[in-house]
Amino acid sequence: MTFELKILFLTALWTLSLLIPMTLARVMTPQGVQWATGNREHQSKLPQWHTRASKAHANMVENLVPFAIIVIVAHLSNVSNIWTSSGVLAFLILRVLHALCYWYGITPWRTYIFILSLLAELVIAHQVWVAF
Repeated sequence: MTFELKILFLTALWTLSLLIPMTLARVMTPQGVQWATGNREHQSKLPQWHTRASKAHANMVENLVPFAIIVIVAHLSNVSNIWTSSGVLAFLILRVLHALCYWYGITPWRTYIFILSLLAELVIAHQVWVAF
């Protein structure tokens, strides 16, 4: 397995782990586990960080799809070099930082980090494009 695919796998695990804070917030409501595991027909008051964690997870899911496609196409095209390795590693690190900034409401850094993660994807995509 290439380094790029290993990082893609870790990125998918990171995306799954972003569900943990949201689940904890739901369990910690006054209604507790019963509400969290029920149909939640009546909205409970959730902390603001739950909303931010939910948005961070949704944003990561949205960005995982193009990232995965780019990495898989690079792998299938036998494109693996210092640029693709650096790009995938930068993407993962930046997405972890992005989620932390989202959870803690750190702006405008969240946006700057998001833009850098997009640039990391473009670095990988450029390497694939050049190989065509």
